[in-house]
Amino acid sequence: MTIDLRSDVLGGWSPEVLRAMMDAAGSPRGFAHGEDINQRALEDELSDLFGFEDALFVPTGTMANQIAVRIWCQPGQVIIADHEAHVAVNESSSTAGLNGAVVRGVAGEKGHLSAAMVARALQTTPRSSVDRQVGLIWLENTHNHAGGTIAPDGWTAEIGMLCRRLEKPVHMDGARIWNASVATGQHPSELVSGATSLSVNLNKALGAPVGAVILGTRPFIEEAARVRKMFGGWWRPIGMLAAGAQAAVRIYREKLAADHARARNLATRLAAHMQAIGSVNEPQTNIIMMTGPSDDWAASMLSALQEQKVMASAYGHGRIRFVLHAGISDLDIELTADAVGAVLASCRCETSGDRE
Repeated sequence: MTIDLRSDVLGGWSPEVLRAMMDAAGSPRGFAHGEDINQRALEDELSDLFGFEDALFVPTGTMANQIAVRIWCQPGQVIIADHEAHVAVNESSSTAGLNGAVVRGVAGEKGHLSAAMVARALQTTPRSSVDRQVGLIWLENTHNHAGGTIAPDGWTAEIGMLCRRLEKPVHMDGARIWNASVATGQHPSELVSGATSLSVNLNKALGAPVGAVILGTRPFIEEAARVRKMFGGWWRPIGMLAAGAQAAVRIYREKLAADHARARNLATRLAAHMQAIGSVNEPQTNIIMMTGPSDDWAASMLSALQEQKVMASAYGHGRIRFVLHAGISDLDIELTADAVGAVLASCRCETSGDRE
């Protein structure tokens, strides 16, 4: 059987999630916006959890993020974000194609922006009426490309204070905010204090069947419902999916703590094999970045690992990403580390070349 560490969307559905979906199968179907009782229950629970007025269930995290971009930015306006933020890299075509916005990348600290960084970026971005204008400040917690890193304590709140004075909205991509909450012990609402709007994934860390939620004020969510329909997200009936997501929200803490422990274990084992040619990050949550000499090395490594029935992802700059999830066991960790060691020992992937 293949050990698939490409993403935590592969973690599978727990018995609690499946049971909730089956129990909801007989619920009344909703037709108009807000009618589905399971969807409304999910949105209300997450609004309370994160401290926002309202929420909207949407098909994907990308859609949630792009709804925020559409609402906050006029075409041609600038989003200030870390240069490897999901909105700037994985969603760059959506950001430009759907919304006509451009990201000004800032080199954050392990993916995260401080209030001082945001202030400097605002001061150095053209602000004339006929030039590029900053429409939105973008944060990401945990930060995917930086290796699942957590925003330093208080940074989001400080950025929120700065941007309220400057009348600039702040959106947080909280796809894996659940991991940050478990790792820090902080309540989810503490981690998003200062954000004007928030998006959270349900099918990554949580193991919900599908979907994401976008949160904000009631007027913001009313507009989000309109944009969701415009983007093709007028999905119904979705009571079973919402019920499964709500069940996943209620059981995530113990599961994610186990993922984090396994990530630390795997990172330690990988680092022992990589000492001579590269490095492995010390994971703060469930993501490991193993960095080698070049992208060619990473491609060769991934190909050889796949032959060993281990799958991971290329992430540029010689990086290979491993993501821990509920479908990965302690034995899988041992087998993955052994496979990496065997491939490196047999010299089956090129180890020369400049680091990119």
